[in-house]
Amino acid sequence: MFKPQPIEYEEDQLRKEFYNDHPWELARPRIVLENDGRDGQRCDWSRIQQLGRPLNGESVVQRQLWLIQNTGLPKSAAYDVARKEFYALRHEQEVERRVAKEEAMWTGAYFGKGMLEIGMQLEDKVYEGWKSWAATEIEAADRDRDASYTSLPEADLVQVADEALVEEPAAA
Repeated sequence: MFKPQPIEYEEDQLRKEFYNDHPWELARPRIVLENDGRDGQRCDWSRIQQLGRPLNGESVVQRQLWLIQNTGLPKSAAYDVARKEFYALRHEQEVERRVAKEEAMWTGAYFGKGMLEIGMQLEDKVYEGWKSWAATEIEAADRDRDASYTSLPEADLVQVADEALVEEPAAA
């Protein structure tokens, strides 16, 4: 039967290599809206950062492809250059994000509890529940231990009382 030929692009292998090295990049939210499918061709990939386009793994792939085609760098060297530019820009974005958060907090913004604080609260709640359970178990064990030394079990008391009642009429 008819089997279509696989369509492969030069970028596919570069994309696969990048996302194998950086799987968490796939978890970042992305905008998948394109005007006509040629948005990446309108960009100037002589630099990795593009106006109106967020920095993502595709930026690294396109920059690496541009370096291979226009500067003659081998694939691994072009990947290293594009990847290092990507890391530098991501670091810059992270610093900007932290500074903006600190400034907002300084002016009175409240962002709620962080993941660490929420986790500690949940852990404390479980720990306090365990402590109260352990205290009741210790009290129950102490009561059982004290009861075993100070009195007879109720079944033995009933049996002794029944034996005393049976013996009295026989003596009369």
